[in-house]
Amino acid sequence: MQKRTRNLLGVLALLSLGTALGGALAYRARSWPFHDTTVSALDAIPGNALIAGTADLRALRASTLGAPFFHDGREIDGVGKIRELCGFDPLDQIDEIAFGVPPSDEGGELGLVASGKLQDDDLVRCATRVIEARGGQPVVTPMGSFRTVRDTSTPSGIELAIRPGGPVLLASGSYLRTMIDSADGRTPSVLQNPSHTEAARRVEGQAARITMVLTPEQRRQIAEEVASGGDPDAQRAPAASIQSAALGVALAENVGFHAVLTCASAPPCEAIGKFIERARDAHASDRGALVSLFASVLRNATIQAQADTLHLRLQAPTSSVAFIVEQLLTLRARRTAAPPPRDALPRDALPPEPPPHDQPSSAPRPPGSAVPGAAPATAGSASPSAPPPSETLRPPRSSATSATSAASAAPRQAP
Repeated sequence: MQKRTRNLLGVLALLSLGTALGGALAYRARSWPFHDTTVSALDAIPGNALIAGTADLRALRASTLGAPFFHDGREIDGVGKIRELCGFDPLDQIDEIAFGVPPSDEGGELGLVASGKLQDDDLVRCATRVIEARGGQPVVTPMGSFRTVRDTSTPSGIELAIRPGGPVLLASGSYLRTMIDSADGRTPSVLQNPSHTEAARRVEGQAARITMVLTPEQRRQIAEEVASGGDPDAQRAPAASIQSAALGVALAENVGFHAVLTCASAPPCEAIGKFIERARDAHASDRGALVSLFASVLRNATIQAQADTLHLRLQAPTSSVAFIVEQLLTLRARRTAAPPPRDALPRDALPPEPPPHDQPSSAPRPPGSAVPGAAPATAGSASPSAPPPSETLRPPRSSATSATSAASAAPRQAP
């Protein structure tokens, strides 16, 4: 199954279960275009985006949920405190953020946009200093009405694009060029996409909003990918009938979530609703602090199918949502944390240094190990320094892949 399709199915499952992390964002608006400033971050999200979302950081800073995430003294890994390096913290100047996920036939996995009271010269200098502090080689290049900053010492291809007055873009490859064209008005943005606009209008809440719109071709690809796993009824799978999805978040005394799925017909939405109810009830008695809290929050969700739409509404205490978000961020940090450098470890925790090649070690050798000075291994024999294939480290299974299993496990229903 292709990575992009796995990610897409993962998003479908997350939206269906109402567990997207939109509670970590806040947005204050009436409807798309969700902004009251001249320049909207959504202006730079291309109109053919598969997924688009936005949040107003001003409202988030003022909320009980978001305030703890905007403390002073923010740091960048390997650099230190950003204010000490740049003389200011760029996050303090950002009013609105947005993101877009391109369709599968375009390069890049994610594009980020920020708008606000941004000073382009200061941001270019700050980005350059950050790259230099990490030992990189910054290069500034004009592109349309923007200037891009990239590190030529790394093959990642990620670039920062900055325009006077904003917005600021972060993406890689051809998708960054497409975002610049949208921001400069040469191509339509997601604000001109009626399908995203309608999906956004369906959800309630004056908070973060995320929309996803699937074309008939994308729905066909989902069905084919599910069928490639040996499912003969993939074409009738409820997930393959979803046309759009949206999630809205409202911040008040509690955090309110409202998710809406639009299906090709009524039966698939009814089947998805029953699947969500069973999944919620199945985890009602799970143990573990985080899982138990998650289950207790979802227990209060109301699920209602209305013709070809499915509505999921949930009210959760702010403290519970904050705890879940903090725990998820902590888990993510632990998974992505790099091992400490050798010099930073206590000496008694370090493995012994290997002896020089011309000096045999006095340490006892396990039976069957090679003797220094012995003839090299013959062709086809295993290298003593290389682990066998069964011990080769593999990356952990991604959450998107796990979500794919949940989506494909939904009951089959004829349209």
